[in-house]
Amino acid sequence: MKPCIKCYRVILDGDTKAITDFVPATSEADAREWISGNGEIIQCKEYELPIDTDYLWNVLTGKEHGHFGEAEADVIVRMLRRFYLNC
Repeated sequence: MKPCIKCYRVILDGDTKAITDFVPATSEADAREWISGNGEIIQCKEYELPIDTDYLWNVLTGKEHGHFGEAEADVIVRMLRRFYLNC
């Protein structure tokens, strides 16, 4: 079983189509605040995104060739940005 990162699956009204986004957050209120200003929030539900941190380490250090999906990459980068901005 892969480790999971707690995040929120947010569905926004994007005028012509619904947009789904994954937001790493400790609470629903935090997720809503993060995504606010990007359209009307239709749904915001807790979601566990499976990310294998050993695999991530191997890919980043060049021990393994691989990739992550867009949702996983977004969550990883958002967590790094939050940490960096909070330093």
